[in-house]
Amino acid sequence: MSKSLILSLSLCIVTFFAACTSQEEVDPIAPVETTDVTDVDVEGVDNEILPEEAISEVTETEVKETLDQTAVNFGFDRFVLTSEAKTQLRIKAEFLLKNHDVRLRIEGHCDNRGSDQYNMNLGLKRAQATKDFLMELGVKDDQLTVISLGEKQPIDPSDNDEAWAANRRTEFIIEDLTAQN
Repeated sequence: MSKSLILSLSLCIVTFFAACTSQEEVDPIAPVETTDVTDVDVEGVDNEILPEEAISEVTETEVKETLDQTAVNFGFDRFVLTSEAKTQLRIKAEFLLKNHDVRLRIEGHCDNRGSDQYNMNLGLKRAQATKDFLMELGVKDDQLTVISLGEKQPIDPSDNDEAWAANRRTEFIIEDLTAQN
């Protein structure tokens, strides 16, 4: 089984179990537990029909999507990471620790309440808190940059609780993906 397929399956398993866990506080420095997937039988996959190169391309895309598109959300007027956010960040850290050439830009975002300057500062605090946690897990400083976009790029421009909650986030943009195998 290819290394990238094993990584992808590990990420899926960790994400599944993370979604099933309670909201209790999690130790920020504890290692991410993964399940050994070397003996997993993937039903419906015939390696003669789907060569290893195709498997690698699919899993690299999935990994890129995991790193690039998964946002971490925050409470109103907060920049403290929740246990759910820490679980998501552990998945990113696991990948970054194995791929030192990958660089992520962490973008801090806010809802549209508050002044532009306040939201720019709060977005930067959210991005920095995210970076600090990843570094606590062992990710190198030179793999991470932070910026704030304040309220400039809302996911949902509506003025209601659901939209405001979606807009309070950090997002991850891959700047360099040269370490992928």
